[in-house]
Amino acid sequence: MTDTLLELIDRLPARERLEAWWSAPAARLDAHGLPASALPVFAVWLAMRARRPVLALVADPEGSFQEAGAWFREDVRTVVFPAVETLPFDRLAPDEETVRRRLEA
Repeated sequence: MTDTLLELIDRLPARERLEAWWSAPAARLDAHGLPASALPVFAVWLAMRARRPVLALVADPEGSFQEAGAWFREDVRTVVFPAVETLPFDRLAPDEETVRRRLEA
């Protein structure tokens, strides 16, 4: 069997519904219920097929970013919007490195 994981995703029954979704203007897809391990692969597949920017909101942005990096081609630009490590009610300023990385994203 020589099919890649991304080729197998292309054969899923829900693929036609997804194609209709990303063809619509200003579409939003809520992909809740996916296992955490499937999110990076799904985001990569979606970005490659939709050929437009994809924003993935995940609980572990750093981990998902690293996992997704293994699937993306070199010509695909990916960025991570890092989480702030201070709570909203803390009187501490966020880490300068985190602020810089968020501004770059």
